[in-house]
Amino acid sequence: MSLVVTGLNHHSSDVSLRERLHFSQEVVPSGLLALRKRLPGAGAAIVSTCNRVEVYVHHEQRPEEIKEEIIS
Repeated sequence: MSLVVTGLNHHSSDVSLRERLHFSQEVVPSGLLALRKRLPGAGAAIVSTCNRVEVYVHHEQRPEEIKEEIIS
């Protein structure tokens, strides 16, 4: 099993990119559902604030494959 974390924050990206990738409270459930459809059996969490966006996924696939599913 692999745990993959990918994201960005105020140190790694400007505010315009963080605003485009922000998950509002209303959108988080559909984002998690989309991840679970792409990675059946995955555990997933999304953290999204004004300063950062992070996606955590725990799954059986290799980390590189999981990251591709997250960012695509």
